[in-house]
Amino acid sequence: MAATLSSPPPPQQLQPSPFYEIVKGPSGLDKVVLRGARGCSAEVYLYGGQVASWKNDHGEELLFVSTKAIFKPPKAIRGGIPICFPQFGTHGNLEQHGFARNRLWVIDDNPPPLPVNPAIKAFVDLILKPSDEDLKIWPHSFEFRLRVALGPLGDLSLTSRIRNTNTDGRPFSYTFAYHTYFSVSDISEVRVEGLETMDYLDNLKGKERFTEQGDAIVFESEVDKVYLSAPSKIAIIDHEKKRTFVLTKEGLPDAVVWNPWDKKAKAMQDFGDGEYKHMLCVEPAAVEKPITLKPVRSIDGPSWLRFLIFCVLYRSTSLPLIFDAGLAWMLLRPFCFCHFNSPALCSFCEASNMFHLSMRMIPTGLHLLRLQLRGVRWRRCGWLPQTAKAIPAEIIFVDP
Repeated sequence: MAATLSSPPPPQQLQPSPFYEIVKGPSGLDKVVLRGARGCSAEVYLYGGQVASWKNDHGEELLFVSTKAIFKPPKAIRGGIPICFPQFGTHGNLEQHGFARNRLWVIDDNPPPLPVNPAIKAFVDLILKPSDEDLKIWPHSFEFRLRVALGPLGDLSLTSRIRNTNTDGRPFSYTFAYHTYFSVSDISEVRVEGLETMDYLDNLKGKERFTEQGDAIVFESEVDKVYLSAPSKIAIIDHEKKRTFVLTKEGLPDAVVWNPWDKKAKAMQDFGDGEYKHMLCVEPAAVEKPITLKPVRSIDGPSWLRFLIFCVLYRSTSLPLIFDAGLAWMLLRPFCFCHFNSPALCSFCEASNMFHLSMRMIPTGLHLLRLQLRGVRWRRCGWLPQTAKAIPAEIIFVDP
């Protein structure tokens, strides 16, 4: 049985690791600090199994946590990445967003095998099981395993494996979300791409169904929408901070976009009045159609819900993604307009530090994101191998 607030888990003895440590956070809450090889980091609280910090190798915080967040059970932590399970929002009879986000998880010392990139060293496995009190309000037995990992380039991934362990053969259904709060410079300078032409439910209009009409989602007032059957790749473009978040989701068909704006921000006890300007929630989710799980006898057959985020910094007017189809990776190389058609990189721009990006590796899945060419000239460069394809990617264009 998982520990509850009334029965804290016994202290755990962990093997020493250069990639994580357990420290005390506010109110004495235990948190795991993950440290990546490039200097990036993440913090995961055992309370809620919640990621509350993700920093890149420049030390910049990429997630939003309110300065008024309450780190005291049973209140959920306002910010980071709360886990909404077994209910998202008010789509059911439980408390809003379910109970997983305000339960104590424990470190899973012996998790079942999970395919991983061998380059990933900084990760932690957590597990949540229902308490007797949980079973009274939601009468289903389950095992919820969560892995939080930092990739070799500072990318953050969350992988959830949920099993139905009911002994009476009953299936159960649940809704779910990774309620991700992103830190942004100014909400008016941010746009979301990848959700164009998607149908959505507008929670501000009684969950009425609409179709997105704009080329990109921009923000001028409160937003609370559930985009249905959303693509697996979504981009959040922050012009002022010159960075793009690229979200990849698996097993979660929907995407929630939320910003409370000024009036609701002022009404929330654990949210600063003006903090809505510096946050945006884009949440991989399963809302419209609940996920149904049958009981399983072994670890095979869980519900897999995976979420991967890349943060791409950029400084140039254009950065083409160059994908080598003969390899399992994609190379990201910077160019500038003055040498855009040259077979070599622009040494002047690199020397003058115009780019945050040098050559680095990113997963090939990013090239599946919606791509557009908007008035940018490109041609195949002679130095590319025959197996390569050059793809101009709008997600990392910045206006000149």
